[in-house]
Amino acid sequence: MRAIAAIAAILLLTASLASAAEPNTGLPQLKPVAGKPVSISFNYRTGNFSGASQIWGELRNDSPKPLANVRVHFTAHDANGKVMGTSTDSVERLAPGETWSFEIHPKETGVRRFELKDVELSEASAGAETCTLDAQKKPGESCVLCDSWDGDSAKCLKRLSPQGYKQRCRSAGTRTWSEVWCR
Repeated sequence: MRAIAAIAAILLLTASLASAAEPNTGLPQLKPVAGKPVSISFNYRTGNFSGASQIWGELRNDSPKPLANVRVHFTAHDANGKVMGTSTDSVERLAPGETWSFEIHPKETGVRRFELKDVELSEASAGAETCTLDAQKKPGESCVLCDSWDGDSAKCLKRLSPQGYKQRCRSAGTRTWSEVWCR
């Protein structure tokens, strides 16, 4: 009986230690960025080799106008709080109310935490983006907007082509972009 109780205690302790070591993979609620017409939420995990760390999150355009060249900057800090480096990600255009999901794999090792340093953005020029549902949809067509990224550049093709959709356009962007598909 003592052996069963000891095994149960060990299993319980192991489970609690394992759950304590697990990074929080959820995102906190979006919070406004001071002085900017956007809200952001992010989370991170650190690693002991180059590329093992990860920052992921979402940024929403709270402005009534489209934004262009949106770039998030994060600083990496060591155990003493010293800045070790900066990592960024960007999106070419963000429509009013649109939310952009970002993911960064910093190269620094020995990082203890990441902090949001800045969000750069500019107001998009009127008519600058033509790859939108409104601009591409013709009468009688069914069109969808599909967001993609360089980690799975064929995501929209694999998902929409079998349903009879054809790609109409792709927005600018090297890491992330949007595509309009119509049928």
